[in-house]
Amino acid sequence: MYVDNLTAAIMKLENMTLDELSPQEKSYKVKVTVIKKGRPTTSPKKGVRFQTFYLADDKNNKMRCTLFGEQVEGFEHVIEHKGQYEISNAPIAFVEDHYKTYPDELSLQMTFDQRTVIQRLDPEAGPVVPSY
Repeated sequence: MYVDNLTAAIMKLENMTLDELSPQEKSYKVKVTVIKKGRPTTSPKKGVRFQTFYLADDKNNKMRCTLFGEQVEGFEHVIEHKGQYEISNAPIAFVEDHYKTYPDELSLQMTFDQRTVIQRLDPEAGPVVPSY
């Protein structure tokens, strides 16, 4: 029942492209491909574990997506390189230019929280569920 309600709610969200997003955007969905999956790393200054992915949409807009802490292991076998996903309601924040990997990368970063919904675009795959 919950999955059906969740699916219905996501279907009502507006489809957007990565370049249309902003930190003020709270309810949206984007279709993306994982174009690069970085290795899990621990920040030398803060000791925080993180992993960065790079996403691209159909217009070839590129945006980084960063997982932190237990999310790194939770999504390890879920988010795949070259995998295609529909992501809804992930928080968006500005990222400083010196952190960019691609020259045409957007100055925004996506993270995941409890409101974020990730769906594989393979119709038989079902929702992505991390293993915490």
